[in-house]
Amino acid sequence: MRRNVRRVLLFCPVIVITLFSILAAPLPAQDTAEAWLQQAREYRKEGFAGLAARAYSNVIELDPKNIEAYYSRGRAFLRLDLRDRAAADFDKTIQLDDTFADGYYWRGIMYDEAGKTNKAIAQFSQAIRVNDRNVEAYLARGNSYRKKGKLERAIGDFDRVVALAPEFHLGYILRGHVFHSRKNYTKAVEDYLKALRIRPKHLRTLNNIADAYLKSGKPETGLHYLATAFKVSPELPTLYMTLGEIFETQQRFADALEAYRRCRELALEKKGNKALIKKAEKKIDLMEARLARN
Repeated sequence: MRRNVRRVLLFCPVIVITLFSILAAPLPAQDTAEAWLQQAREYRKEGFAGLAARAYSNVIELDPKNIEAYYSRGRAFLRLDLRDRAAADFDKTIQLDDTFADGYYWRGIMYDEAGKTNKAIAQFSQAIRVNDRNVEAYLARGNSYRKKGKLERAIGDFDRVVALAPEFHLGYILRGHVFHSRKNYTKAVEDYLKALRIRPKHLRTLNNIADAYLKSGKPETGLHYLATAFKVSPELPTLYMTLGEIFETQQRFADALEAYRRCRELALEKKGNKALIKKAEKKIDLMEARLARN
């Protein structure tokens, strides 16, 4: 652990110096805002967020009302984890044009990531007001409603996503999650199956449909989908948790114990979800006690 800390401390100055050098390095000279804009687009396409941000700043210096420059610089600042600067740029796009839906959308994303769900919902709603066919805004607002426990509103937004983009898997997945949380496993399975027709190897959906089948009394069908998931990613801890629960339902307690132990082992290796580790440990204790009685 101490070695890892030392490594981080040693590399931090390197990271800071590298970021500073990118932001401070001279850029090729350009004469016009349009030329800088083209240069910035090239930097963005190549993944050079720091250089792109500087080039967009040059655009803004020459053309202070250029919405694309503020918006794209905001996205670059996000990649650089300069969140206050990003927020200011997204706010500026809205100030310049109150019908600029992407400004509201990304401001909403930032609020959501900061745990300010009500503010996020308000921004997503503004994006939808501007463009009532904005799939990403409906998806994001629906997910925020889901976090707030406003499940009917969440379903309404996911319904809209599915209607507007029937080949977009996330609409079905997130609506399936809502049905799953309400123990409506039949509808959850219907949505997961639709998502899997579009993305057959989507791991979380494979795990969730296995769990939904388990809880609706069809553990064998659940095992079928878990087998597919294990082929894609044999070391995902949550798959072993679901596998253990299926074995437990089938009274295969020794197999369940091994699955729970593997879940805990992988979760610890990956420094993963503490709640999952705690759940695995409780399950291990339960299985060991049950096997000891037998």
